[in-house]
Amino acid sequence: MASDDSSFDDAANDAANDDRIDDELENALIQNDYISMAQLAFEQARRFHQREQYLAAVEYSDVALVAWRAHFDRSSEQVLAVARSTELRMINAAAVQNLNQGYFDTTVDLIHQARRLLMFMPPTSLTAATEWNTAAMELLRCDYPRALQHALRALEIYRASGESSLNIPRLQLFIAQVAHSGAAAALAPGADLLADRYLRVARNHLYAAQPTPDSRHTPAVEGSLRLVYSAYSRLTGKNEDRLGMLQSILPLAYGLRDSILEGQVYTALGDELSFQNREEEALTCYRSAFDILVSSHAPALAIWPWRALKQDWEYNLDRFATALR
Repeated sequence: MASDDSSFDDAANDAANDDRIDDELENALIQNDYISMAQLAFEQARRFHQREQYLAAVEYSDVALVAWRAHFDRSSEQVLAVARSTELRMINAAAVQNLNQGYFDTTVDLIHQARRLLMFMPPTSLTAATEWNTAAMELLRCDYPRALQHALRALEIYRASGESSLNIPRLQLFIAQVAHSGAAAALAPGADLLADRYLRVARNHLYAAQPTPDSRHTPAVEGSLRLVYSAYSRLTGKNEDRLGMLQSILPLAYGLRDSILEGQVYTALGDELSFQNREEEALTCYRSAFDILVSSHAPALAIWPWRALKQDWEYNLDRFATALR
């Protein structure tokens, strides 16, 4: 019961702070104080982003960028050089928020804006974030070589900068996921050597991402590790109970009320059941994954189960058309 009271208090505090920032934002607008508008809107976008309320975050990020650029319009090159890092931070955050909402055209435009700024900046954790965003977009496009190239570049920058070591394990899990997708795509036409190269990359980063016994990590991290490992296990032909491994993550997702993790687990269950030629059960999992993810704070992730369902629909449509000939 204490936990429920605490959650209620947190929600009440969030609402009160949201109202306070919105009032300050309105006052700044009345006074044409664009720099304050940009800072307040970006702060509000960041708060919604942390709560995984990406739709609201997108709206405030738009305001922040418009106000920021209005303030620095016609500024000198020296002033713009100082402002670039903050603008890049805003653009990177907006790209993630738009990507999670499935606004892919806007995401691509923001990534191009960010990459133009990179030409004037040294490598930092901010440039690494731009590379990571680029990799995520390439992954959605199924361009696995480019996705891997950008993700590895992000990892190189993080390691060199020493500014964002907490991001490194998360990025390494992402790299493993990209490599798994590349390996699966290579195995389909029988390109075994290419698949092996992808799987070596996946193995190195998957094991490097595991927390040490004495490190602090959340249950969600453990769930994500099991989720990514299940794909590696399947692609390398390990004799393991992957269905049990994945099903063990679901209570964790329910307990955390993490609909994104839940949807990802159902997608992975669909992949595993399809691998075992249990197609009807796989389709049921893909449908569940799609329904969960499309109504989550990151509906773009529903593209993975949707592609599996679309492939099945096209296969059955082709069979039906053949039967009519």
